[in-house]
Amino acid sequence: DSSRAAERDSAAFGAPAGRDLFLTEICESPSALLGTARTLGEQADKFERVRTLLGGRRLVLTGMGSSSDAVTALASVLGRRGVEANTIHTAELLHYRMNALAPDSAVVAVSQSGESIEAVRMAAELRKKEGVPLVAVTNGPQSPLAEEAAVSIDLGAGDERGPSSKTYVSTMLAMHVLAEVLTGGESVASILSS
Repeated sequence: DSSRAAERDSAAFGAPAGRDLFLTEICESPSALLGTARTLGEQADKFERVRTLLGGRRLVLTGMGSSSDAVTALASVLGRRGVEANTIHTAELLHYRMNALAPDSAVVAVSQSGESIEAVRMAAELRKKEGVPLVAVTNGPQSPLAEEAAVSIDLGAGDERGPSSKTYVSTMLAMHVLAEVLTGGESVASILSS
């Protein structure tokens, strides 16, 4: 019976008895958002570096799955504010578009785990392109992607074992902060306190 299998799988990952893991993590979204807001607020120095590092560069935003959706939203906000940013799926960037990156490009890579093979391989290839900085946004601050980045922004959303839910809303908060940092004249401290 599929419902018993789902219940057994959910219990194995720590979900309350009778509750699906996906629903459990959806219900954890408010506390994950608070954790992300707190964690982002503790990274003002990193956001200052991002502002300096990315200012005036051609932005390439990349992610896979829901992370791709998040960078598309960031590109939309940046575009409305007069900042051009291209979105390229991470696998596409890795396999077909690395040569399109110019010395004045910068890459913002979003990955929930920071461990997806495409993101890790893309970061390794990007390292070979001198002068093209990588900014990572991930829920895995010790992940291979985070370690390859010039600046790594930690989501601090907590562990996620099921399909992306609470980390997605936390990623969207981080995308909002990045948009403010990249387009606003306010101090990073002021942005992070609001």
